[in-house]
Amino acid sequence: MDVSKVLVRGCLLCDFKVGLSAAVSSRRICQAFGDSAVNERTTRRCFQKFRSRDLSLCDKARIGRSQALDDEALQAAIEEDNSQTGGELARQFNTSSETVRLHLHPLDYHLFHSLDNHLRGKSFTNEADVRQTLTDFFASHTPESYRKGIEQLETRWQKMLDADGDYFED
Repeated sequence: MDVSKVLVRGCLLCDFKVGLSAAVSSRRICQAFGDSAVNERTTRRCFQKFRSRDLSLCDKARIGRSQALDDEALQAAIEEDNSQTGGELARQFNTSSETVRLHLHPLDYHLFHSLDNHLRGKSFTNEADVRQTLTDFFASHTPESYRKGIEQLETRWQKMLDADGDYFED
């Protein structure tokens, strides 16, 4: 479930006002709205903003490089060479890798979102631990879950294009 930024920020502000830590707040919100609702790093940034007496819940207009990116051209570039990194795509479109990531994020690639959740909070001391964790992750998914995720990609991409790359809720 996608949750609006304003709702999450309202919850963060409430948690900040009652004195919860950023770690506790982010865990609590993820428990209520799902693992992708907010991460601890974002929560810390919001708490820092609240400490500076900025209690606004909406995004402020940003100055600097435009966030505009032709989603169809981005999709075509990926289809042409899907091994490109976000940095390579950013250079190709003369934008930041963050902008590329933001334009790809609404697609919510099923596998990577799930892998991100699986790896959250883990740290590794050697390559063998990384390999074992990844092996366990891939073994824990059925072929049906991969099929379902792949089938949803086209629908999610179209939904993002229909929203002109803007935020939308499922």
